[in-house]
Amino acid sequence: MEAANGLRLGPEASSALGVVLPRASPAARGPQVSLADLSGQDLVVFPHDEAPGWYDRLLESCRAAGFVPGGVRHASSPEFLLALVAAGGGVAFIQGAAARHDTRVAWRPLSGTPLVRRIGAAWPAGPSAHPAAPRFAALAADVLARHGAAAGRRSGAWPPPDGPPRPWSVVFG
Repeated sequence: MEAANGLRLGPEASSALGVVLPRASPAARGPQVSLADLSGQDLVVFPHDEAPGWYDRLLESCRAAGFVPGGVRHASSPEFLLALVAAGGGVAFIQGAAARHDTRVAWRPLSGTPLVRRIGAAWPAGPSAHPAAPRFAALAADVLARHGAAAGRRSGAWPPPDGPPRPWSVVFG
């Protein structure tokens, strides 16, 4: 597919985000959490400058579903984000695999799957594009779809069975 700005777009990979909360949080007791149940809690999120469009869409989706954060805290790294959540500094939205090795927090799916992260590749259209770009984009989307979105759905169990080593196993293993 060609975009109006002279870029070719590859396939998208989508993955549902869940909520990570302190393990002792009352919301962590249930099998899933609705966004409205989080209202008033602080939200830990990446800084606006890192992805302004996604940041704005995330906050708008939260507000539309009844989650109005009491405050917003910023964390540039996943480790800092999880540490803030574990310390009671708020809740955050991430994929489950990122939180499953940190025993200080609990990850729960969001009811109704209101937050979905979509990732796709783009490359220049025309003769300057590398001939392998479309194949790379398709492969990357396939890998992200299989290892991102599907990771939390195997057998419907959480945490999912151990798969290949992830960076988190180095940090929290």
